[in-house]
This record gives sequence, C-alpha cells and structure tokens, in this order.
Amino acid sequence: MLYLNAQTDSDYKEIIFGDIAKFVENMFYHYFSSILFRDLETVDKRMYSFSDDDLISIQSSCLRLSKTFANFNIQRKNFLASDETEMDTFHKKDDIDITVGEKSYNLARSFRTSTINELTVFNFEEMFDILWLMLGDNLIKSFEVNVCGILFELDGNGILSTFRQENIDPLINKWWYDNVSTEIIPNLIKKLKENPLFNIGFLVDDILERMYKENIPKSYLTSVPLVISKKARSTLSIKSNGSQKIDKSKFAQILSL
Repeated sequence: MLYLNAQTDSDYKEIIFGDIAKFVENMFYHYFSSILFRDLETVDKRMYSFSDDDLISIQSSCLRLSKTFANFNIQRKNFLASDETEMDTFHKKDDIDITVGEKSYNLARSFRTSTINELTVFNFEEMFDILWLMLGDNLIKSFEVNVCGILFELDGNGILSTFRQENIDPLINKWWYDNVSTEIIPNLIKKLKENPLFNIGFLVDDILERMYKENIPKSYLTSVPLVISKKARSTLSIKSNGSQKIDKSKFAQILSL
C-alpha cells in the first residue's frame, strides 16, 4: 500500500475505500436495507443466515429512524403480522409505461418475479434518499474522523503505523455503535420529532403501538350497530300574569328542545 501511495499520490483511505462519500453512502444503503426483514433480535436465528450481533444492533437503530415515515409504520405492522420474511418494495419513480414496438413495459412492475404485496409494500428507495440527504454529510465526516483517522494513523515519518486489514470491519462496527447509533441518529430523530411534518410518522407509530390489536375476529356486520334511546320528555311549567306577554317564537323554540 505504501508503493501505491507513492506511485498514485492517492490517500491511503482512497486506496482502501475509493471515493469515501460513495463508500459511506453504499454502506448506509446496505445497513438501512436491514429494515426489510423481521426484527432480528427476536426471530429464530435460523431464519436469516446473515444475521449476527452487529447487524442486530444496526437494524435496531435503522428501525428507530424509519419511524418518521407513517406509511412504513403501517406496512411494517402488517408485515410482522404476516408469515412473510421480507417486506415488499416498490419504487414509484419507475412506475411508468414504456412502449417498445407493439409491446408495453412498466419498469417497476413488468420484471418482478411476483405480484406486489399491497399489505407490506413501501417505497424503500424514496425513504433512503430522504434520509441520506439529512444524514449524508454527518456520516461522511464522522467516518473520516472515527474510522479513517484511526485506521490510517501515521507515524512521525508519514508511514502507516497501525494499519491492519482485519481491523476494518470491527472498526466500522464500533464506529456505527459508538457514533452513529448513539449520537448521529438520535440527534436527527430529535430534530424530526420537532418538525410538524416528520413528527406525523412518530405519532402514527405511537398509536399503532398502543391501539393495534392482532387476531381480531372477522366481522360479518354490514352496518354499524347503534343503540338509540328516545329523548327524555321535558315538562315545562310557565307562569304568566295578566300584564305579561309571551313571545310566541321563543316559546316555540323552547318546546322544540
């Protein structure tokens, strides 16, 4: 790596990670996609072969962040109540018809291997794009300081002193736990809850947590059953002396109550 650094005049971080901004974006995309699956902390470990303790922690922080999206909260409740192992995704931007010759294709629908599951489908790409706009700069800066700054520490002669390739994954996981999960994401969630638009998702999640009930028996009623009781009869006693005149319009209004 020292040779590449000398020959290409590239930073060590660029030699290992390439474009740092793109690397962090792709990594966040990969981590955030863990929200597609059931809660890794509670499911049988055999359900997902890729699950481990680090991913469980990553998914937990990503799910907390996802609660700012009301539709996702509803669809995830449906997903957890189903037998599915992965939520369905649908990119609305690609939901357009393209005609080639005499055939028409829909980029979002025509090439799917299964029909859209309306109960669990949500727009993952749109959610990611919104969150990346909010988090991207902070994630990149934090990664450069807390991962690259430690991984590529130089000695007095400008030579790598502590670099070990096997330290990359553990250091990234530690960065996510120490900085992203406990600082960057909570700070963003706090700001989102103070925003009237983004706070709607958290309100929906709270309602679902407190009021959602599973396994409700199917109802065959075709109308809402109402019990209507007759109004109690009011008896009015009105006294009038000879010199007092009664306003008939007011009197009629009183009797109609």
